[in-house]
Amino acid sequence: MTIIKIEKLDEVYIRIISEPSIEMELVQFFSYEYPGAKFTPQFRARLWDGIIKLFCPIRKTLYIGLLNYVKEFAERNTYEIQYVNPEDFVQNNILYSDIEGWVKTLNPQSKNESITVRDYQCDAIHKAINDERVLLLSPTASGKSLIIYSILRWHLENNRKSIIIVPTTSLVEQLYTDFEDYSSANNWPVKEHCQKLYSGFTK
Repeated sequence: MTIIKIEKLDEVYIRIISEPSIEMELVQFFSYEYPGAKFTPQFRARLWDGIIKLFCPIRKTLYIGLLNYVKEFAERNTYEIQYVNPEDFVQNNILYSDIEGWVKTLNPQSKNESITVRDYQCDAIHKAINDERVLLLSPTASGKSLIIYSILRWHLENNRKSIIIVPTTSLVEQLYTDFEDYSSANNWPVKEHCQKLYSGFTK
């Protein structure tokens, strides 16, 4: 059976080692055409083919967040995965029911009315906490700030430092105000735990 060896290098990359033909398959599997590539100077000068290749066959590295797709690739092709240090890839094994119960203890409110945390919100919170490295896509008005608030509360209660990055200064203020609103009933002191940081504010 074909074996794919995976080693964790750091919090960003894993190293994947296998037969050269399998590594080339991985290059193709983790490649996509850059939108509008033909309009870039590099493409017009024939210095770049317009393809983004996420797996580097020279360094044999891939973003660690794509590990689940490596598992999917291996399962699809009946390849066996072997971890160099299996303990580096253990998930938190936190039960969904535990997160569901914990979220209720936060007793979030908005405009003096209790908020019912939706199933999809609880799913997102559980996945983020259990997997730790994840990309969540959520549409407008789906309660993203409540999801962020819950995840932040979990990390802070477990003595972890956290940073939330948003694209505009207005969103910094909006998120901070939302946190104060959610904490209005549970008396969680937002000012003691959250620091706004952008032009005009200092550490």
